[in-house]
Amino acid sequence: GLGKTISAIAYLCCLRESLTETGPILIACPATVISQWNQELAIWAEESVPIHVYTTQTKSHIKDKMKFMQKIKE
Repeated sequence: GLGKTISAIAYLCCLRESLTETGPILIACPATVISQWNQELAIWAEESVPIHVYTTQTKSHIKDKMKFMQKIKE
């Protein structure tokens, strides 16, 4: 509703155009928004090729790291 996805895609397109060496850009997001991002990338940034890395191993690894970081803060 607020245009955050389109704003982020526009920013990524600007980065790609302004940098002399283009490479992969890491975007960390909830799995629930991946399909929406794919649709918007297809419309607004046709040259972008999204690659998804999401596994239960990744999810559990992230959870473990978050628990570890929480313990450090305490």
